[in-house]
Amino acid sequence: MKATLKYFYSLSGQPNALRFKNFKTDLFANGETPAIVVDKAVPVGVTVSGATVTGVSITGTAPTGISITAVGTLGIGIGSNGTPITHTVQTSKLAAWYVTCSATSAGVNYEPVLINTIMTGAGQVGGRVRINMQTAVQLGGWANALKASVDLTTAGGASGLLSAFCAEVTAAARAQLGTQCVLEVELVTVSSATFTGACSLLYSNISGNGSANNSFLRNGAIWRFDGLGAADTDEDIFHTTDIDDPTHALRISIGGVMYDLLMSVSTYGAQ
Repeated sequence: MKATLKYFYSLSGQPNALRFKNFKTDLFANGETPAIVVDKAVPVGVTVSGATVTGVSITGTAPTGISITAVGTLGIGIGSNGTPITHTVQTSKLAAWYVTCSATSAGVNYEPVLINTIMTGAGQVGGRVRINMQTAVQLGGWANALKASVDLTTAGGASGLLSAFCAEVTAAARAQLGTQCVLEVELVTVSSATFTGACSLLYSNISGNGSANNSFLRNGAIWRFDGLGAADTDEDIFHTTDIDDPTHALRISIGGVMYDLLMSVSTYGAQ
């Protein structure tokens, strides 16, 4: 086919650059849809090698830029477990999305990235999107496997609830099974590991402008609960008690100083 195309376009007597331009016009503008088809069981369908600035560029208004509908074990692979992509500059990225949204709907969520998984196999575990970071060296002043952030600039905000991270569980329409929670936080210990008072399951911090910090310290709260209602004299989560002396305590650290949250065995056990 390459020889045929080369011969066909050489008959025009035009310069090579113009011949190739005409070839692209015939193939992509006037050709069949799709313009390129790989319908054989080949190891690699398309290869882009060399010092390529942009391997694939999609600049039109295509409803779907890239569509993968075949069933396979890996839809898109960037590097591999044995041969990862190697970066030596901290600003390098495997992928980057930059989008804006000017919609004004007050009832329909805007979601620039959606990953939807439906589990149909009873007994299967997982189902999650996993982000794993591994290191065998001591890193710098901070390190995170996942970060969610919101920048309200000078005039941003929300008329309702706004957060950098949201976790939700929609309960089953029956008696719930197993140990069910909305947020799981787990520290996995290993042999020979030791800990100091700087180690904790949760870390919270207030930073930024000093005056704004003082305003939050005066008017804010460590935790906000909505939906508990008024303190009940019965077995609700939020209830009154007539126990005078605490029998237990949980240790917390505030500014590096250890304090005890005093507790007593609940008058009302879980039903």
